[in-house]
Amino acid sequence: MKNVLKCALIGSFFAVSIAHAQETTTQEVVPAEVVGEDGIPTEVDVTTDTEMTLEEAIPLETEMEEKEVEMDAEAIKEAEEKEQKEAEKKIEKAEKKAKKAEKEIEKAEKEAKKAEKLAKAISSKKKGIAKSEKQISKLQSKLAKGKAKGSLSPVAIEKINSKIEKETNSIAKDKSKLAKLLKKQ
Repeated sequence: MKNVLKCALIGSFFAVSIAHAQETTTQEVVPAEVVGEDGIPTEVDVTTDTEMTLEEAIPLETEMEEKEVEMDAEAIKEAEEKEQKEAEKKIEKAEKKAKKAEKEIEKAEKEAKKAEKLAKAISSKKKGIAKSEKQISKLQSKLAKGKAKGSLSPVAIEKINSKIEKETNSIAKDKSKLAKLLKKQ
């Protein structure tokens, strides 16, 4: 029974030491199993070719297991940090997309307001032109009636003509502004 346990212990130690030797690239004490002169299993430090008894090899085994546990903990910690960084990057990308979408919505709203304002300006210019044309026709009819009756003085006729001229100039200005507004549309 003792031999079976010793063999199992040595086999597990040997498997762990091989796995550990493959993982590390630095020179460490790597024991190899050898049967000593007295028939008791001993281990040989491959790096220095010195013999070790099983009792001396057990602390090395525990040291190597502790190093493996530390390395596993570090690997887990690094993996968690990496996952956290990736998650943060995904969140940042999503935030950037949301901001970009907000900007697009704001831009579309601004353009809609601008188009609405332009439409109001066009309609107001058209109304202004129509109002000025009505005013001119009223002034012309008043002038024609006053001349026909002879009730207008030359000063009054001159005032009415200046008013008609002002309205004509304002219509010309409004029409040029309306043309500009229509080009923007």
